[in-house]
Amino acid sequence: MDYKTLNVKTFIEDMNGKAIMEKTVPSLTKYPLKLFYKKSVGDIVDLVRSKKLVPEDAIQAFIKEVEAL
Repeated sequence: MDYKTLNVKTFIEDMNGKAIMEKTVPSLTKYPLKLFYKKSVGDIVDLVRSKKLVPEDAIQAFIKEVEAL
């Protein structure tokens, strides 16, 4: 699965994305995820990287989990 084009709403609601986030980047689950529903997962990954909200190894683990779907 290409995380860059995957819609956040689809990821969270249809693909059990919140469980993946809780496993790999739990600090992001404290944000109101519905605010990001019109974005792609790739947009959110880029935002998290640019703001250095989580360590890069956690981001890589998240990407690996999403791509395995």
